[in-house]
Amino acid sequence: MFPLQKEIDSRQRPRSFVVGKKGYSIAPLCGLYRMEYELGNDTEKDPTDPFSVLRQEVNQGIRLNDGSLDHYALLSVSTMTPLVCLESTLSLQATRKTKGYTVQLSYTAEEVVDDQQKPAEETEQPAVERVKPWYCFFFPFSECGAGVETFSVKINKTPLFGEIVRSRRRDGRLISSQQKKAFLGDSSDLEDEEPVKKEEGKTKKEQKLLYFYIIGQVDLPSLVQGDKKMSVEVFWRTRQLEYQNVTKIFIPYSFYCSPCYPDSVRGRVQLDPESPPIRDITSPNCKGSLLYVRTVSKGERSALFRLEAVQSAHTSIATNFNEKDGMLLFEVQLGKAWKGASADEISYWGLFTVIAVLLLILWYFLTKDLQL
Repeated sequence: MFPLQKEIDSRQRPRSFVVGKKGYSIAPLCGLYRMEYELGNDTEKDPTDPFSVLRQEVNQGIRLNDGSLDHYALLSVSTMTPLVCLESTLSLQATRKTKGYTVQLSYTAEEVVDDQQKPAEETEQPAVERVKPWYCFFFPFSECGAGVETFSVKINKTPLFGEIVRSRRRDGRLISSQQKKAFLGDSSDLEDEEPVKKEEGKTKKEQKLLYFYIIGQVDLPSLVQGDKKMSVEVFWRTRQLEYQNVTKIFIPYSFYCSPCYPDSVRGRVQLDPESPPIRDITSPNCKGSLLYVRTVSKGERSALFRLEAVQSAHTSIATNFNEKDGMLLFEVQLGKAWKGASADEISYWGLFTVIAVLLLILWYFLTKDLQL
């Protein structure tokens, strides 16, 4: 995806990207990006470039300026540079049936360039036709999990709205949800319908579909307004579609949901009165590593927890995550399976009532002669 994506020096931008692209044909993108596009020569065709035809369509749409330009096609062929994510924090909220996630990203405003205010000699490049650079926000919606019922994005506390877009497995081209047939995979493009597979020894593994939540035009200069830093807040909540009696609650978080590993992780579990008490909260990410889960109980059915570094509770935990782990997982262990107003509870009360009545009847017959 995005063949002109600029390489970022890891020494200058620590933890800018999560390593790997498990399960996908391309790596999911997350965070704020500066986008640029140069209009090329329509007569030049590169047979090795999968976007050659798409570039011609984009160039034509830009030059005509008649509203026919597919904005997501433009994003697919643009050069993109990620803005440096200075810090990432994760807050979790879990109940019996829902899980809430809040990701806070911090950026420096120094990277935001207002191209409208740049001097003419810096913006004018007569040798090459350019589209004025703009900013865009990407979020890998596929990694939110199933049953998403709420999703929102705020930049400097201002709500912004985008669109769910599918990334084509064959070449990473972005397909808008407004193109219903192509978005759902019911397209005449046979190559797009066939899932991309990769060789893994003697077996082939089908790649997953990747969906993004994209805000295609973000006016960062007006949102920053002289601030030295800017914040991005992403919130989503999932609901468990099917519920069964269980003794554990799992809270998964994909590392793809942030451009860098979280520097702080905090969470809260709040269960209803019908739930069993919380025994413990653990994480497999802490096994054989430098992290541990600190739990503060607020009652039998309520608890706060956070990840801390073993060496110091005041240091960032981001450097202690294992690059091989694709996600962060918390396991809430419960005392016993939920019963609620079950038939067993009703039968116990019924049995107690019957025994009490029988004892009263027996006491009556044993004492009635004494009363006479």
